[in-house]
Amino acid sequence: MVLEYPNKISWRLLSEGITFYQKQDFIYKEVPWLAPTEIPEDYRYKTPLGDPVASGEQSFLYLDINGELPKGRYMTVTPCFRDEEEDEFHKRQFMKLELYITDNVSESNLDNVICTCQAFFNKFIWKWPIKKVDMGDGTFDITSHDIELGSYGIREHKNLKWIYATGVAEPRLSQVRILSIRDK
Repeated sequence: MVLEYPNKISWRLLSEGITFYQKQDFIYKEVPWLAPTEIPEDYRYKTPLGDPVASGEQSFLYLDINGELPKGRYMTVTPCFRDEEEDEFHKRQFMKLELYITDNVSESNLDNVICTCQAFFNKFIWKWPIKKVDMGDGTFDITSHDIELGSYGIREHKNLKWIYATGVAEPRLSQVRILSIRDK
């Protein structure tokens, strides 16, 4: 199925995500878009121009490592870069509202964050169920109609531990929204 606007980022959906998550006590934070060498290579994406972050999680980790991020509930919007095959739903570059939680890192809080994100997605996708999928390695995806809307889990690096969560990925949410509206 071909989408009318498969590559257009909805800045409105990203903005609505910021507003929604602010009401859930997340603090918006501007973060660096390049991953410095202190960030473990597993969390970086190399390009000839430098190492742009693969998501805001890397930027938060950098601030956390440097002691510039007090414990809390944060969000940011950054470009994301991936080295994978492109298809209708997988792009090499997109925008993502990332959630990063360090004040209550537990399985139960991860579940709460996932439920919060599901509630946000339910505002835009009415016809299809929004599902939490256990990926079997301690991480979870939220999907709709077998299309991933976001990834969720707990990570550790040295003495740091955090919850990462996709608040909004664009244009993916727009694509799934369009498909669900067109579904008869």
